[in-house]
Amino acid sequence: MLASSAQFHLPENLQHYRVDACILNTSLLSVYQVWDSKLQRAVSMHILRQQPLHPEIPSSPIILGSNDQDTLYLQRARQAAALQHAAFIRIHALEEFDHQLILITEAVKGESFASWIQQHAGQRTIALKQVIHLASAIQEAHAAGLVVGDLRSANLLMDNAGVVRVPSLSLVLHQTTNSHRLDLSDGLHDEQRHDVLALGLLLFEMMTGQMPDLSRTSLQDAAFPWPENLSQDLRELIVAMTDERREPRLSCQQVAERLQQISKDIPKE
Repeated sequence: MLASSAQFHLPENLQHYRVDACILNTSLLSVYQVWDSKLQRAVSMHILRQQPLHPEIPSSPIILGSNDQDTLYLQRARQAAALQHAAFIRIHALEEFDHQLILITEAVKGESFASWIQQHAGQRTIALKQVIHLASAIQEAHAAGLVVGDLRSANLLMDNAGVVRVPSLSLVLHQTTNSHRLDLSDGLHDEQRHDVLALGLLLFEMMTGQMPDLSRTSLQDAAFPWPENLSQDLRELIVAMTDERREPRLSCQQVAERLQQISKDIPKE
């Protein structure tokens, strides 16, 4: 395991990356603060370790082009790198070293979106603007066949320019739930539905400052205790977004359109 920059040496073709600090180190992923001496800019280096695509499928060494696992990562990295929405943290390069994939991304300065929400909870105009921003970004990812997968405020960033950022790494590492095959179309719509559900919970959190207590009831239950600052329009939209049985499912594009309409109908703060 690479616990610090002092414990490994990059190969010659990656020597222009100067590793300055270890930001995160887990059994599956290490993240480093890096300086790119060629382009004279700060970047983030993500080292992806061996991990299974599904809990029941054994992991194997990550070698570019050697197996379904790394082929899927490479495919997703290419798709994520092509995304144009400003919410996505940019992917600059994908390398391979010592049987591990190395993803070089834009370095983003800011704060956790969860912390930002605590300072702005209940501000409808701001909340709707940010969720519309995220919905349009996720819609682009869905159109490309990608899934965010773990859409939570703790996993998002609010950069210093006031833009909510989605780590592109989550698009690459998203764990599929139904198969290790490259053709995952059968379960793709279900996984994209989960992104819409998670976005609905995020909207609730932004309006109230906390996640809903679903231990005794669901948002679809008529007895759910809605906070007073959530308008009927927003309640109905959140219910629709979080209803896993709803057919047809809401797309992120439909969510963005509904929120834009709601924004026009409520008074400015």
